[in-house]
Amino acid sequence: MKGTKSIKIGGEFEINPISLSGLSKFIPDIKNCLYASGSIALMAILNFIGKRNKKIIYIPFYICKSVFNACEKSGFVTRFYELDTQFLFPFNEIDKIERNATLLFVNYFGFIDASDIISKVKANRPDIITIYDNVQSYWTYKNTPADFSFTSLRKHIATPDGALIDSKDPDFYNYSNLDENNFYWAKLTASLLKYEQINNEVYLNLFEEGENQLYNANNITKASIFGNYFYKNADWNKIKERRKLNYRKVYEIGYNEGIEFLFSYKEGIIPLNVPILINKRDNIRRMLFDMNIFLPVHWPPEDFNKNSKNINALINNELSLIIDQRYTVKQIEFQMKKLLSVLEI
Repeated sequence: MKGTKSIKIGGEFEINPISLSGLSKFIPDIKNCLYASGSIALMAILNFIGKRNKKIIYIPFYICKSVFNACEKSGFVTRFYELDTQFLFPFNEIDKIERNATLLFVNYFGFIDASDIISKVKANRPDIITIYDNVQSYWTYKNTPADFSFTSLRKHIATPDGALIDSKDPDFYNYSNLDENNFYWAKLTASLLKYEQINNEVYLNLFEEGENQLYNANNITKASIFGNYFYKNADWNKIKERRKLNYRKVYEIGYNEGIEFLFSYKEGIIPLNVPILINKRDNIRRMLFDMNIFLPVHWPPEDFNKNSKNINALINNELSLIIDQRYTVKQIEFQMKKLLSVLEI
């Protein structure tokens, strides 16, 4: 790992070519299907639901474009709800949900446990199909009463593709053989080139090409052999422990410096990122880019959420701090030091 003077924090994962050394002897588990991506996993769920229930889904206004896109591609009528102050579906709105419709919940950044509200919905409205979007929380996607839950491996480890679904309906797993996705090759190549520090423009263009192919995909596809290989060979416990250390360090520094966190620190969770709220977010973000610190936002405004009354502060002020396993605690301290220096400008 390079020193903090030259390291680039954030952005897509890079892949060390040495990590592919065991690929030639790897045999994927054909009994367990890895879907191509989180959005394609959602399409697979909706395809199954649509054969039995109404093609109507309720999703929160605060959502990434790929979720909305997956609902539209699946032929569902998409309706929106405002989150309550706990980032949950407001149960007092339950009577507004049509009979036999589908209701999507989101585990934002890995901080939101919607289990209680999902159980309450299922107890009071058993006609509603529940889906829990755990794309930002690999470690909890199976620990839910929801009818379906899914997560994305690409958010958590260095892999070009891969997503998992948990279903309470055993019939769901009687899927036919799926074709391999067509976007993984661009992403894999980009990740390898990023590791080798090839010209930024080259690998960034490949990442963008892969994202465009994924966004425009209309078919339900599976992960490549590479996705299966990286999933099976990841040291998930080591990844979890490093993320927990980095997560704690961000809050230790941030609390002392008066940073406004979107959520309070919680023991026992492993977030994807740590979201903060800052004024002039886009200007701050650009300044950090110049320091090779690439922090994402979740999510920019879209046409579908422009009528929301509650999420303007989020879409205009949220910035996600990096805590993933690529970085040591010292490098997380470096990230925080640079953030604080820019906030003082």
